[in-house]
Amino acid sequence: PDGRVMLHRVFKKFQLERDRQGMLGERQLLACTLHGSTLADLEAWQANILFITAAIPSGDMPKEQTLFNFYFDEMEKSPLMTKYVDKARDARRGSHRRTSTWLWEAMEKVVANEWAKLNRASFHKQLAAKASSSSKAPSKVPGAPAPPGLASAGDVEAEGKKKKNRNRNKNKNKNKEQQEQEIPALPLGSKPKNPPKNKSKGGGKDGNLTPRTKEVLAVSKMSAAQKA
Repeated sequence: PDGRVMLHRVFKKFQLERDRQGMLGERQLLACTLHGSTLADLEAWQANILFITAAIPSGDMPKEQTLFNFYFDEMEKSPLMTKYVDKARDARRGSHRRTSTWLWEAMEKVVANEWAKLNRASFHKQLAAKASSSSKAPSKVPGAPAPPGLASAGDVEAEGKKKKNRNRNKNKNKNKEQQEQEIPALPLGSKPKNPPKNKSKGGGKDGNLTPRTKEVLAVSKMSAAQKA
């Protein structure tokens, strides 16, 4: 056990690899520069910083003043960060605006606001295009023609009326034939017991008689000499 403790103390004292990793991480972080002045360039630089800082242990991060100066110099290259960079420059020493955390949060706010503006502009553009297309569209859209073999609504209605008229005429003829069959033929020389009464408005005797009935009445009124 004593030997292990001594080896641990020697290893801890001469642990150069850990210090070297910290120096390399800090160098890589400070060497990450902002290329360009657009929103895409600012987002790319932000992603690179996050990737590098995630690999550096918290104890090996650069000092606060070093990190603030690094953020300030790089963000000054972007026109989108001009307002916040000026506020950090004009702030008194010891102010919360002269910290790396405030500059980083300001950059995140700028990125979110710019994306909101782009989305709003795209939305309004789509609305304008939709309104213009609807105004140019014809008011009435012609319907598709009926397939061959199918009658239109007007033809169906006319055919229904014709069929109804045919049925009505057929019923009238049928009732007329039934009335003629109900009156039996009288023998010669006999008189009808109950001659049909005329119920027409004109008051004539033969107003509602059928030709067959009129013939029977005429024969019954003839004398024997006339019948002979």
